Amino acid sequence: MKVQPVDTFPQSRAPQAASPVQKKSTEVTAPQLRGNDLIFNGGWRMIEAPRLKAADGANLSQAGFNTQDWYNATVPGTILTTLIDNGIYPDPYYGLNNLSIPESINKQDYWYREEFTVPKSFIGRELWLNFNGINYYAEVWLNGKYLGHITGAFIRGQFNVTRYISPNSTNV
Repeated sequence: MKVQPVDTFPQSRAPQAASPVQKKSTEVTAPQLRGNDLIFNGGWRMIEAPRLKAADGANLSQAGFNTQDWYNATVPGTILTTLIDNGIYPDPYYGLNNLSIPESINKQDYWYREEFTVPKSFIGRELWLNFNGINYYAEVWLNGKYLGHITGAFIRGQFNVTRYISPNSTNV
């Protein structure tokens, strides 16, 4: 991989303007019930996998795992979206901020996690976990069980989770 020398970066005589950073709330939100679907766009947490020592999907997908140091994840969104929304990196669409975002963030793994409760009204139903676009690879775990993986750019994934869900209690 060829790296652009720093002395060839564009230079400005103007003082560097900081992009407005708006940290998102770390408040965990419950899935939204829309018709017969639970929508998981809020409440996700994310962390760089190397920051976790000896943790695996089976452990991370158990209720009560401490995510206090994790980022409030932007879902739908990318790793970079979450890091920008948490003030780790500046907005790459502002000035020359994209030059301060390292290429290395796409060279490591990340964990996403959410705890949720399935309503009592879902008891007895066949339940599916649907992903509307994973990029590029994901291992999917639910309540300590490996469900499978999704590979490819913006690939959708579907998993029958009927036997793994615990209605009216915490699921991860």
